[in-house]
Amino acid sequence: MRLESSIQWKKEADTWHLTCGEDHLVSLGPNKQGVRSFYLESRSFRFIQKSIWTTQWKIVNERNEQLMELKFGFWSGKGKARFNDGSVFECSYKTLPKFSFDIKDLRYGEKIISYHIDTTSGQSIPKLILHKREMFTDKLLFLLSLGMALLLQMFESEMDFTTYILLTTA
Repeated sequence: MRLESSIQWKKEADTWHLTCGEDHLVSLGPNKQGVRSFYLESRSFRFIQKSIWTTQWKIVNERNEQLMELKFGFWSGKGKARFNDGSVFECSYKTLPKFSFDIKDLRYGEKIISYHIDTTSGQSIPKLILHKREMFTDKLLFLLSLGMALLLQMFESEMDFTTYILLTTA
């Protein structure tokens, strides 16, 4: 079930901000050498990618403690995000006909977050769909930030979009 939501990402300079109406939830900074910082309630976190070709990311806090790890299969569009408390979410992406990224709660088998790229305006604009409102916790904010960080990773790289499509569909 798709829910309309006032939660949305807005870009200011090189930083993305997740807002809900007038409330500011998360700030997501630019990618600097495989590390992207994000800020939630005056706490600092980082997404760290192991290397440019890896399919593995993690979230660490200010003390460099790992809070979550995401691993994709080698040639797979599916991966698992595992938090330290044992909760697991499935992350999957598709590149055709349009790029989309989904996060599913494996406990209930339900999609909770979807991202896609809207190109109707002639620009590539990330769009967020929140499928489930009840789960409004730090974990949801981490997953929302993770989805946006991975989406931006695909489209902020120096690789042009045509090359990206050719590589991902080969």
